Amino acid sequence: MYSGIVIPNFDSLPRHVRASTGNLRYGVDLDFNVELPITLKPSRVDLPRPFSSYISGAESDNAATVKFICVSETKEQRIARNDVWDIQPHHLHLYRGHLSWANDDTENVAVICKMAYNPIAISKLRHEAHIYMNELNHLQGKYIPYFYGMFSNEEGTMACTILQHGGDAVEPLKVKDLSLATKELILKAVLSIHAAGVLHNRLRRPSWWHILLSQGPDSPNTPQPMIVDFKYATTGHQCPDGKKKRDEYRIGDWAPSGADFGCTELYSFLGSLAVWIPHFTFFHGTQIPAVHCESRETILDYLKRADNIRLPSSQIEAEETEKKVVEFKECYEDFLATHVRWPQKIYGSGKSESSSEEPKSYLELSSEEAQKWFQGRCNENMNVRSISA
Repeated sequence: MYSGIVIPNFDSLPRHVRASTGNLRYGVDLDFNVELPITLKPSRVDLPRPFSSYISGAESDNAATVKFICVSETKEQRIARNDVWDIQPHHLHLYRGHLSWANDDTENVAVICKMAYNPIAISKLRHEAHIYMNELNHLQGKYIPYFYGMFSNEEGTMACTILQHGGDAVEPLKVKDLSLATKELILKAVLSIHAAGVLHNRLRRPSWWHILLSQGPDSPNTPQPMIVDFKYATTGHQCPDGKKKRDEYRIGDWAPSGADFGCTELYSFLGSLAVWIPHFTFFHGTQIPAVHCESRETILDYLKRADNIRLPSSQIEAEETEKKVVEFKECYEDFLATHVRWPQKIYGSGKSESSSEEPKSYLELSSEEAQKWFQGRCNENMNVRSISA
């Protein structure tokens, strides 16, 4: 028995239920008859491999009805806009609905239907479905939503995927308000995805709409994180930081250097998750090192010293020092740029006073000789001064 879903052609819908973008207007209800590629309950995730898209067939025991309504102008539509930000025109839309089984009217599952209406969006949807069904299959219901299949119309011009509703998206401005325990749960979800060999490729972006939080199964006070939106994900990732111990991530400690992490996405994600103490903060436009933020007195003391640097005398000294630094750099660049003979403006006539032999070329000088010569020139001509705080 083939599986499928009848996707409505929005051009054929009455005008009063269509918006200008081809999306459904808010509050419009549609019922779709679906035959799921699973037998009974969402706990079953033994999806067929490879999957195919078909038009729906006759009713069977695993038939279901999906009732969709257009999402309101809240987080969900912002999710949809973020989902298609680089696809023009926007033919990828999210709908919130409820899934019920034909042989069990009491079962009602909140789902999200993602619909695609052009070849680019359909290919992204198919790529995402493959990752859900293969690499991330064992994480369904734990760190990613249950995936109920991908379907298309007979012509292949429209397609959709049905996913479990994973919860509310984390708003970027409210990340700092999350508890440290919740942040560790989110980190655990990301590490599990990396351990499965999947690189999300959107976790390093300043957007959090692909991280969802819902009430956990054990306690309503313990949130359950879900990661979604894998249309740009890549497989075969071997995370060099996936097996670190908790202390090695330095959660709640000073922010480590990027050189301490081999996975760029994980390092950027942890930085945006705000689990580290920053080395600097800003106070009315002034950057203050965190070591000076122990109390109000230390902050004010640092600001006073910072103001002293802005005095006219300090500015004059800084300009003179900057000129010396520029001159120093020019001399050093000339020195490094020499590969055959020293430039006349640095060495002189090009011959040694005590010998008629040509001077050694750059390649013939030993490192000790080069360092000694250059240090002597610096002592003669340069006197670089630094500003005392």
